[in-house]
Amino acid sequence: MSSAPTAQLERLLNYLAQDPDNPQLLSDVAHLEYLAGQNDQAWIHADKASAMETSPALAHTIKGLLASDRGAMQEASGYFADALHRGENDPYILFRYAQALALSEKFAEAEMPAREAAKNPERAPDAEALLVRVLHYLGNIEDAIVIAETAIAAGRESARLHSMLTTLYIDNSDFEKCAQACERALQLNPDDPEALAAHGIMALNELKGEAALADFQRSISSQPSNGRAHLGEGLSFMLSGDLGRAAESMTHATERMPQHIGTHHALAWCHILNKNADAAEKALNTAYELNHNFGETHGGLAIVAIMRGQLDAAKKYAQQAIRLDNEGVSARFAQVLIQQACGHPARAQQMMDHLLTQPILAGGQSVKQAVATYLAQQI
Repeated sequence: MSSAPTAQLERLLNYLAQDPDNPQLLSDVAHLEYLAGQNDQAWIHADKASAMETSPALAHTIKGLLASDRGAMQEASGYFADALHRGENDPYILFRYAQALALSEKFAEAEMPAREAAKNPERAPDAEALLVRVLHYLGNIEDAIVIAETAIAAGRESARLHSMLTTLYIDNSDFEKCAQACERALQLNPDDPEALAAHGIMALNELKGEAALADFQRSISSQPSNGRAHLGEGLSFMLSGDLGRAAESMTHATERMPQHIGTHHALAWCHILNKNADAAEKALNTAYELNHNFGETHGGLAIVAIMRGQLDAAKKYAQQAIRLDNEGVSARFAQVLIQQACGHPARAQQMMDHLLTQPILAGGQSVKQAVATYLAQQI
């Protein structure tokens, strides 16, 4: 801390000694202490000021910053909300408030303060990227793309914005733009984990398993918590037939993305391909608990029933899967098995072994290839 702010803090502390219950003085002292890294003292003074009837917004702001800095995001968002209620409107504080909400998975609440903060990129330079992420989580893909593209066009490009666009373009099925965004993101940061994962997804869609695997493993090395990269790694192993490593990677993915239904579907398929009905059923039941209305879940349960020779149950699951999604790979596969195994339940497993490697689907893909490419689109 420079000598001028140090002198200012000392002066304010002298004033505070003469007027210890002045909420504005307490808040100003807490602010300078926070800037000086004196967090314990800053908390004491801000907390005292915030408890007063006429507490300034600054006292609540400092408490929010301190809570946020120590990772207590839900607590921080409450303090920031109190500060805003008392008139705080600094774009940077709006950004920190939105960030705390987003990290508490309160994305709907985070959108408005993130939008307000993003209006002033000079004061809150990370707000646009945060807004893009929030909108993505809310499913507003088109809006998120516009925000990111507008920022880049205005000269505020970054590897982070380009890499977020790679995922958005994939979710929007725009692979041409995704390729361009990947190229630029990796030019700016060759180790960008999101861009590497997106690059791997595109390779996986083209059945380039080795290239995809290299991208996913680089992504994981750069960001071990990247659930999409772990899932992509698992799908790459699945495509090559290494089901043991595939299951391991997909298990890591479910741990990092427990709410992502497609990850549980991928793990279930891995167990199906490995002829482990019990493990597949467990993964599918987890998916079902998250959402009852995914056709892929019911289709997977149909396949599990076929593996056990339970054709009546399989038919019911398959019918429900078709009603929910008549393009799902598991439903289509289950239908083929049911048709061929009808009246011969003991032959179901034998037929599955044969069909897993045969080009039974449109385009000449085997089920194994179709599963890998289909699930890649769900990452």
